[in-house]
Amino acid sequence: MLSMIIHLFYLIFSYSRKAKLLLKKKRYQEQLLDKTDNQLDNLDRLVQDIEFSQVEMQVVEGLKVGNDCLKKMHQMMSIEDVERIMEETQEGIEYQREIDELLAGSLTDEDEDAILAELEAITQQTDDVQLPDVPADKLPHIEGKALKQNLSSIVHILVATEKVVNSCF
Repeated sequence: MLSMIIHLFYLIFSYSRKAKLLLKKKRYQEQLLDKTDNQLDNLDRLVQDIEFSQVEMQVVEGLKVGNDCLKKMHQMMSIEDVERIMEETQEGIEYQREIDELLAGSLTDEDEDAILAELEAITQQTDDVQLPDVPADKLPHIEGKALKQNLSSIVHILVATEKVVNSCF
């Protein structure tokens, strides 16, 4: 019986050593899994940082291209040209306003009296004059010289701008 008891103690001791060894192995594998998870998290953050850096680089490149295009456009169009076009446009707007005011009937009573007096004077002078018949053909439409120059300048600038923009891309 003593040998059985010794044998039983031996088995218990050997199982506890094995159990201890298995617990150590389990703890080591858990630590290894934690380290691997941390490394994967670091890799994910690294990939995200790289992708964000690529987006930032694309933004910077886009800004460079836009800046170059603006520089080329500024070389083609001077401040004097823009001021001249703006003045011509303002003159055209003022002229159109005068026409609109005349057509809208916003003349004062004095203006209307002066116009009627001038019309009366003209009609009295032409009573004795024999006027020719009005032709039936349509007259060609002719625009004012300032308007033509203004439109020509605008078209020139638009064409130049389009060339610059196309050369940037």
